[in-house]
Amino acid sequence: MSKQALIFFFVSFFLISPLLAQVPQTRERHERHEIEPGWLGVALETVDENVTVSRVLPGSPALQAGIAEGDVITRLNDIEITTTQVLIAQVGIIPAGSRIQLQIAGPNPRIINVLLGVRVDPSEIVRGFVGTTFPEMTLHNARTSEPFSLPPAPGKITVIDFWATWCGFCVQSIPEVTALQNRFPDELSVIAIAPESIETLQQFDAQFSYLSLADPEELASSELWILSIPAWMLLDENNQIIGTYSGGQFEQLENDVAAAAAIR
Repeated sequence: MSKQALIFFFVSFFLISPLLAQVPQTRERHERHEIEPGWLGVALETVDENVTVSRVLPGSPALQAGIAEGDVITRLNDIEITTTQVLIAQVGIIPAGSRIQLQIAGPNPRIINVLLGVRVDPSEIVRGFVGTTFPEMTLHNARTSEPFSLPPAPGKITVIDFWATWCGFCVQSIPEVTALQNRFPDELSVIAIAPESIETLQQFDAQFSYLSLADPEELASSELWILSIPAWMLLDENNQIIGTYSGGQFEQLENDVAAAAAIR
């Protein structure tokens, strides 16, 4: 995930758990009464020492409340927000379904009331991209080191394979992905994207019969909110995202590729 933390504000998902360890009584209260911690649905970064919204997740409570990229969050209710960790911790101890008030600075200063939602499954977040066009970005061919622009040229259905050399399940899936491409050589192209350097990926070059792209700055995973790997996206011949799949859904990916290839 992004080095800027894509400080994923799926509060209590990943980052909130160590923070809640500092307030065990509150956590125990949540567990005893089975209270769902609140979820806002933004990514945060620190800009000039300000807690700044860098991304707003489609369909999130933040989007519904009118929070926008570039907004600077200075207060939550009566709490001054000095760091991203403070904001994450505060939202994480407020139950889902509660209303909070955020004071916003930046280009459009205002006060916003937000109804916190229930945290969502990571696969549901990624599934929200179905029906959209794969975003434009430039990565590098791991074999040739040449720049490669995404989305790919239209004409074929495409599987985008999100993986990493350190991910054992990802490496184990390479033969399956290769077999899938070989099954539909005229209809399907496969593009693997790893958040690693060209030099690292070149050590795996012999295992690939399909295109492997280096993405050390994690542009793709941050743009598409890829929170776990292996993961795949299926694009139609016009680069519309028509399916998203987590590690345990490869068989479904195979079936959907076959169906898409049959109607071309």
